[in-house]
Amino acid sequence: MPSRSSVNTPKNQKGIALLVMIIVILLAFSSYFISGLSINQVKVESSIKTSIALKKAKDALISYAVLRSELTDPSPQSAVYGYLPCPANTIGDGNSVGNCDSTGENTLGWFPWRSLRLPPIKDGNGDCLLYAVSSTYKFNPPADMLNQDSYGMFKVRDESGATTQGVNAEDRIVAIVFSSGKTLTGQNRIKDPSSECNNDADNFSAYLDSYEVAPGDVIDNSVVDTTNANQVDEFIYATTNSETSATPHNDHFVTISRDEIKDALFSYPYSSFVVRMENLTQALAMCLKKYANLGVNASRRLPWPAKTNLEGAAYDIDVSYQDQNAAGVVSNGYSGRFPFDITDSNTEIGGAFASPELFTAAGCSGLAVGSGTTADSADLTDLTSGYGKLWHHWKDHFFYVLSKDYEPELAVAGSNPDDDAAVAAANAAAAAAAAAAAAANEIVDSANIIRDETAAAAAALASGDTAAANTAADAAVDEATIIAVKEITAADAAAAAGVAADDAIIAAAVAGVDPDVATATLAAAAAATDAEDAATDAVTAAGDAEQAANNVESHVSNGHINPANVWAGKAAAAATDAVAAAAAADTAEFAAAAAAAAVPSGAAPASCAVNCIKVDGTEYAGAVIFSGKRLDGVVRSDKSVVADYLEDGKAAVFGDEVTNKVGNESYTYTDPQTEIVNDIMYCIEDKPIDDPATPLINELEPLTVIECI
Repeated sequence: MPSRSSVNTPKNQKGIALLVMIIVILLAFSSYFISGLSINQVKVESSIKTSIALKKAKDALISYAVLRSELTDPSPQSAVYGYLPCPANTIGDGNSVGNCDSTGENTLGWFPWRSLRLPPIKDGNGDCLLYAVSSTYKFNPPADMLNQDSYGMFKVRDESGATTQGVNAEDRIVAIVFSSGKTLTGQNRIKDPSSECNNDADNFSAYLDSYEVAPGDVIDNSVVDTTNANQVDEFIYATTNSETSATPHNDHFVTISRDEIKDALFSYPYSSFVVRMENLTQALAMCLKKYANLGVNASRRLPWPAKTNLEGAAYDIDVSYQDQNAAGVVSNGYSGRFPFDITDSNTEIGGAFASPELFTAAGCSGLAVGSGTTADSADLTDLTSGYGKLWHHWKDHFFYVLSKDYEPELAVAGSNPDDDAAVAAANAAAAAAAAAAAAANEIVDSANIIRDETAAAAAALASGDTAAANTAADAAVDEATIIAVKEITAADAAAAAGVAADDAIIAAAVAGVDPDVATATLAAAAAATDAEDAATDAVTAAGDAEQAANNVESHVSNGHINPANVWAGKAAAAATDAVAAAAAADTAEFAAAAAAAAVPSGAAPASCAVNCIKVDGTEYAGAVIFSGKRLDGVVRSDKSVVADYLEDGKAAVFGDEVTNKVGNESYTYTDPQTEIVNDIMYCIEDKPIDDPATPLINELEPLTVIECI
C-alpha cells in the first residue's frame, strides 16, 4: 500500500503566517507595556527617594537650630538657639564652612551633611543636595539679633510669577534645601568619583535652574545676592510638567519657615530652651533687685523701664534699650521694656555707680536661678556668656513694670537744695577721683614697658650685641611716645579732680547744709585732692620715664655703655614711682567712693506705701515679664503693639499706664502656661523697712525675687 505524505497547502501556510504575526505583535506590545511600566516605576522611585532625602535634610536642620547649644563639637555654643549652619565647603566632604559670606548676606552652597552628623544625602538622581540659608539665621557671621520673630530672606514664586511663599515679610522663608534633578540641556556637571558630592566647587548653575517668568524677569535658583546686604532672594519650584516644558526646569526643594523653628524651640515644656528662658526672666528680676540693694543706692530704688516703642531706634542694638527720664516726661509711665542703659536712673538716684549699663552697675553675675534639675548660674555682665547671649538675642521679648513708690529718686530728695548740691558735689568728687586713678594706672603700664626695654638695651650693649640693644632702645622710645599722651590725660584728670575737690569744699561750707552731709562731702573732697596729688606724681614719673627712654636710645646708638646703664636705672626708678603714685590714686579713689556712699539720705527708703503694682492682689516693687511663645496668628510686624506680646489683659494695663502714669496698676498672671496664655512673670518683693522714722541703711531688708504666683 502506498504511504501517505503530508502536504502544506497554500491555505495552511497563510494560517501559520497569521499566527506568527499575532505572536510578534503581542510580544512587541508586551515589551512596550513592560518598558513603559519600568520607566514610570523608576520615576516614582526616584521621586520617593528625593522626597525622603529632602525631608531628612529639613529635619536635621531644624534639630540643629534647636539642639546646637547642647553640642560641644566642633565648639561649645551655650544657649545659642535658632541658628542654622553655613553650607558645606566645595570639596565635596559635607563639612560646613566656618564663615559664609558677610553679615547681612544670604548664602548658597552644598548641604552640610557631615556637620549634621549624617551620611551623604542624595536625591533620586544620585546627586548631593544643595542648600541656601538666610543672612538672618546663618551661624556665622550672625545677625545682631535672632529670635522667633526674625524674618527669613527668601521668597518662592511659581511659573506665572506669583509669589507662593513670602508675600508678607513674616512669611518669608528661612532656608531651602534643593534637589537639582537630572541634568538638563546646557548643564555640565563635573563628576568626581573620589568625592561623595563630585567636588564640583561653585558650579551651581550646572545643578540649579533659571526660569524667565516674564520678559526680563528671570528667577535664577543658582545665585543669591552677595553684593548688597539685607536683600531678599527669590526661587522657583518645579512642577510635574516643568521638565518637559518649552523652558525646562526641574529643581525641587523643601523650605523652612521661622514658625517651624519657633514651634520646635517651644515644643517641649522642659527643653533646655524653655528652662533657660524662664531662668533668664528670673535672672533679669534678680539683677534689678541687686541694683536696689547696692550700698550706693541708699533709698533702694529701681531703675526706669525702657520705652515700649523705641521710636526709631534699632531693636537689635543693646544700647537702644535706654531707661526713661523723670516721671513728668516719660512716655510710657512705669511700664516698658527691660532697660540696658540706665544713665537717667543713675543720675536720679545719685549713686556712684560703676557703669551706665545695668548688668555691670549691679554686678549681675553668679545669679542663682532655677531650682532642682533646672538650677543654674546666670552671668549677665558678660554678653558672650550663655545667658548674656540669650538676653542679647531675645531682649525685645522682655517687659518690665515699676512701682511708683520705687521710682528713681535723688539720695537726699525731700531735703533742702543745699543738701542736694552737696550730695552732687560729693558724687562729682568721687567720679573725678576715679578718673584720676584710672589715668595713673594707665601710666604704670607704659612705665613698666620702658623699664624693661631700657634695661634690655643696656644689657645688650654691655654684652656687645648692638643689634639687640638698638631694637630694645627703639621699643622704649616707641613706648615713650605713648606715655607722653598718657601724661596729658593724667594731667587733665588731676586738674579735674582738683576742681571737683574745690567745688565739694564750697558746697559743704554753705550754711544750710546738714552737718552729716557736709562731713561726708568734705571727706569726698579730701579724697579727690589726694587723687589729684597722686595723678600729678604719676605725670612726673611718666616724664622721667620718657626722658630716660630717649637718653638710653641716644647712648645706645653712640655705644656709651655706662651712661646707658645710668639712664636705664632712672627708667626703673620712674617705673617704681609710677606704681607708687597709682597705688595712692587707687586708695584715694576708694576713699572718695566710700565718702560719697556715706552721704546720709534725707529720703525714706523705697517701700510700698501708696503706689505699688499688684499681681493677683499682692503688692510688689516691680516685675519682669517674658512674652513667651508667639501665639498662632500673631505677626509682630510692629514691635510697639504690646497686645502681640502679652496676654492675661496685661497689654491693656500697659496702655493705661502710658496714659495715666500711676505706677500702681493691677496685673494678672496665669501659671502654668497654656497654648493661649504663655507669659512668664517674676516679681521683686516689697520689703518694708523696720522703722520708717529712722531710715538708716542697716535697717533695710534686701529686696528678693519670686515668681508672681
